Amino acid sequence: MAFDTPFLTLVGLLKLELPGATVRLCDGGFCDWNGERYEAEHPVWGTLAAIEPVEEGVGDLAPGGKLTFMPAADALAAAVSSPAFQNARLRGWLGEMGSDGKTVTSARPLFDGSIDTTTVRLARGSRMVDVSFVSRAERLFLTNQGNTLSPRFHQSVWPGERGFDNCTGVPTAVAWGTEGAPANALSAGSGFSGGLANFARLAAQ
Repeated sequence: MAFDTPFLTLVGLLKLELPGATVRLCDGGFCDWNGERYEAEHPVWGTLAAIEPVEEGVGDLAPGGKLTFMPAADALAAAVSSPAFQNARLRGWLGEMGSDGKTVTSARPLFDGSIDTTTVRLARGSRMVDVSFVSRAERLFLTNQGNTLSPRFHQSVWPGERGFDNCTGVPTAVAWGTEGAPANALSAGSGFSGGLANFARLAAQ
């Protein structure tokens, strides 16, 4: 970002790329940058109410933070909170306004993240949407844990190849306690005699 004018006007920019929609917000009025219009209020997502500081990650945790939106009064809950929003890209910049007062001439990136969760909070006379996000560096920690020698995964890579359908010798996970009855389990008796037999067996132990 070049500070080459005697009067400097800075503007915050936020871009949220959701499935089927893109939300572009700025911290006042409107402005144009990179051929796109940013406004202070979105027809569905409303305005940005709060921004929590981005926390640095430690170890194998990526940096992350939370944004709070105040959506429009008539916005449906499904339009601002959906499982499909997870991993949607979220970016922010600090821009320098040009001399015309509406065009951003340059912008410095502040963060580049992905949505983790969205939560709708209801309060007296208001509704908020919390959007938790993590840095896109989180992708560096992803592992292919689902890549196993199973028929389903094998055919996802080679459709129609059924070499694993009759695979044998693979251990099958069994729930605890289902292999056999406990040592002190009693067999159900029929009638009075069966009940006495069970009682006598317990007394002998």
